[in-house]
Amino acid sequence: MNWLLFLHIVAGALWIGGVMWQEGHTAAFRRDGEEAYTRAFLRAQATNGKLYPVATLLVIGTALWMIFATDGLSFGTLWIDIATGLFAVSFITGIAYFSRGSDKLSERLEAEGFNAEIAAGVRTMHMVARVEVIVLLALVWLMVFQPA
Repeated sequence: MNWLLFLHIVAGALWIGGVMWQEGHTAAFRRDGEEAYTRAFLRAQATNGKLYPVATLLVIGTALWMIFATDGLSFGTLWIDIATGLFAVSFITGIAYFSRGSDKLSERLEAEGFNAEIAAGVRTMHMVARVEVIVLLALVWLMVFQPA
């Protein structure tokens, strides 16, 4: 089971690392103005959008495998149930909000050029991304401390 845990941790690190990289990358462009910030955020979203599906499938696949194959791990355990709920929120937010929203904003940026409405959409999306960081860190906390 150690190799499953290893894959689970690496996939989680890729997922959280992508979110943290995006935050740092985008913040670096803040001082260059709203347009540079908007473009940087959307580029980072596009890059991470290629990484997240693989990382997400590895995280959930290895998690389920470990739950079903390891004595002492099961649904009905508080930390697993909370982690499953947080994962579901993050997963749905990623597909329904980030993926679709960033694609639409990128398409509009390409077609219309930079404007205040697109910038406002990116600022909102970036705020939700910061909440996503908190959700993912809560997932890590649950896995490390495993409260009963």
